[in-house]
Amino acid sequence: MWRQFCAGLAFLALAGLAGADPSPKDIADRLADLGPDVVAAAGANDRGESLRQYARARDPDVTDPKITPAPVLSGEILARLYLAACDLGDNWGCNNLGLQYETADGVSKDLDKAVALYRKTCAAGDQRGCVFLGVAYQYGEGTSIDLEKATAYFETACDRGEPSGCLRLAQVYQDSDEPGASIDEAIGIYQSLCDKGDGSGCIWLGVLFDTGERVPEDGEKALALYRQSCALGEQLGCVNLGFRHLSGDGEIGRAHV
Repeated sequence: MWRQFCAGLAFLALAGLAGADPSPKDIADRLADLGPDVVAAAGANDRGESLRQYARARDPDVTDPKITPAPVLSGEILARLYLAACDLGDNWGCNNLGLQYETADGVSKDLDKAVALYRKTCAAGDQRGCVFLGVAYQYGEGTSIDLEKATAYFETACDRGEPSGCLRLAQVYQDSDEPGASIDEAIGIYQSLCDKGDGSGCIWLGVLFDTGERVPEDGEKALALYRQSCALGEQLGCVNLGFRHLSGDGEIGRAHV
């Protein structure tokens, strides 16, 4: 699930380039070099608009009334845009290109290239790239399985403020065969994420109490955590909350799904 969270973003805003190594002019010039078909596919009339459209993909929450929504881009066009930005050192573009190599979206599947891109962005300090690299080691995709390395990448990303790294680290602890301490570590991380307003932490903690996996089953706690995750915008939390209500648990009629 976490590998897909940024691959589908195709709407763009100029503010999204803030903090990127390439300058806006560099990106604009590079996109223009790709040819008129890419410019047109990005919903742009000129290379300046191409820049703004690409920038919206990097930060879809920032709105600009001067920018019209871009059409859904094909995987091939997205790959060319991501490659252009990656060549300029834009880690966001490199990570998304890696995801496309993983899923064969617009390019031939190539796990070795995906891992190389994640290694590059992680080395450049991009914590999402470190998480993606950790997942590759966790499941042996494009590299050998190495749970020790995977855990180290997740832990580093988490310590540096990347929530998906914390979530992955908690899942490693949850799945560990080590008794006691591992599940306590997982619960602590999920709770910390939830307390910070990250609905994914709430829902994973809710699932633990709902299923009684390595913890005492507690339907009331699960229900409260699903409700909290739903309120934070986590759709799966809303779904689980709805199932709870359909099964007769909780306060019927007060679920917001």
